[in-house]
Amino acid sequence: EIRKEPFMQPEMAWIQNITGWNVPFVHYSILFGMPRILVLDKDIVKQVLMAPYGKQPLRFKRSNKFLENVIGRGLLTLEAEDWMRHRQIIQPAFLANSLKEALSTTVPQLTHRLIGCWKQSEEREIDVSSHLSALTLDIIGQVAFSFDFKGMNNVERWAQRKGESTSDVDGAFVQAIRRPFRQSV
Repeated sequence: EIRKEPFMQPEMAWIQNITGWNVPFVHYSILFGMPRILVLDKDIVKQVLMAPYGKQPLRFKRSNKFLENVIGRGLLTLEAEDWMRHRQIIQPAFLANSLKEALSTTVPQLTHRLIGCWKQSEEREIDVSSHLSALTLDIIGQVAFSFDFKGMNNVERWAQRKGESTSDVDGAFVQAIRRPFRQSV
C-alpha cells in the first residue's frame, strides 16, 4: 500500500502525541551510544542532500563505511572535494543531449540487428523476453558505460543455429554479468 500522507507526517504526529513537541528532528542513540538524528522536515532533508560539496566546508557528514567496504570508494561513498571531482568527471555522460545522441545511434543499430536475427529464425519459436533483455543490456552498456556486454551476440548465435530451442539465449544478462569474472584460459 502506498502512503498518501505528506513526508514524515505520521511520524511527526506520533512524536507530537508522545512528547507534546512539534520538532523538525529527533535525536536518539543506537548500539554503543552512537548518536543519530532522524530528520522529519522535508526542507531540512533537501538542504542536507543538496549541500554544495566542494564549494563550502563539509557541513553534513555521511557515514558510508559499510557501503564503502561493499562497493569500494566511488561516487556513492566519497565526500567533499573528492565527490565533487568525481561528479564533474561523470556528469557530461548523463546530460540529456548526450543521452539522446547516444540513444539515437545505438537503439536503431541494435534493433536492426535484432530484427535481422528474427528474420533468420525461419518461423521458429522466439523467446521475445530473453531477446529483448539482451537488446536492453547492450543498449544500456553502450550508452551509459561505453561497454559491449555482447548480449546481442547470443541472439545472433541462436539465429544461426537452425532448429534449436530458444534456451541458449536465456540468461543473456546473467552471462554478460559473469563474463568479467571468468578466468582466462
